[in-house]
Amino acid sequence: MLSAQQIETFWRQGFLVAHNMLPPETVRALSDAVDEFVDASRSIRHSNSVFDLDDAHTSEKPILRRIKNPQDQHPAFRDVLKDARVVEALTQLLGPNVRLYTGTQKVNLKPVGEKAPVNWHQDWATYPHTNDSLIAMSVFIDDVTEENGPLLAIPGTHRGPAYDHTSEDGYFVGAIDAKKSGLDVSKAQSMTGEAGSVGFHHVRVVHGSVVNRSEGTRRLLIYTCAAADAWPLSGTYTPRIIGPKENESLTLEEYDSRMIAGEPTLEPRLEKVPARIPQPIAQNAGSVYEIQRNFEGSIDKDFAEKE
Repeated sequence: MLSAQQIETFWRQGFLVAHNMLPPETVRALSDAVDEFVDASRSIRHSNSVFDLDDAHTSEKPILRRIKNPQDQHPAFRDVLKDARVVEALTQLLGPNVRLYTGTQKVNLKPVGEKAPVNWHQDWATYPHTNDSLIAMSVFIDDVTEENGPLLAIPGTHRGPAYDHTSEDGYFVGAIDAKKSGLDVSKAQSMTGEAGSVGFHHVRVVHGSVVNRSEGTRRLLIYTCAAADAWPLSGTYTPRIIGPKENESLTLEEYDSRMIAGEPTLEPRLEKVPARIPQPIAQNAGSVYEIQRNFEGSIDKDFAEKE
């Protein structure tokens, strides 16, 4: 599915948008599934293991920020991982043996009225592995434009350091102080495209997203996928050592059932990659929105300066 030029672009800049990869019927199925969850969230008062709610969420005006572990919630989300186009693209970037990395899957809705941007960060900061053959894949359920809060990525940062993601008092907050770290945010590029496009970004690339400034939603189905020989440095971040649910870990059989392509292995590939252990944990550890509450900076301010 990916051309040689697209693959070269991915490894050079650390991210790529493959335009119109998925057909309209797939997009409609995903959109309908998300609508079901938004409607169901009307009866939910507080965030839980499925729903991540904005502080302003009400039954009359639901503001659902995230659906957690969507592959376990609805067949439309699972079917994406079986799509031959998606599987081929992942194997082109990660090799023949690819696993769905558990505990990091979500639908991010970025609805109108939601006030929580995602500040600059590296996914790698949250779940370092024995090697960095991990990719976040974002399926565009809506058209992603400059106005509705696209993912912003800084080219080449996947080849740089593992940046400090701690606050002034030393707690892990899942965000980078761009000025303190010397990041040139003016180089950030927007990952935009039509519904049905698929974005891929490397686990070490610095990225984030500003608030939605449009009148519509910006819904992304996001899966983190890993080479089968990339094993997590378990037990460093949350009780979810391997498993997707709090205080629960997966058995090896369950973990191996997450293979998308190829065969699992018990032999991790050890590479010399920069990494930081995400400790100590902030008191309100949870989703990225909750963790970043402790962060003093603002990607919206950084982005305004960029513009």
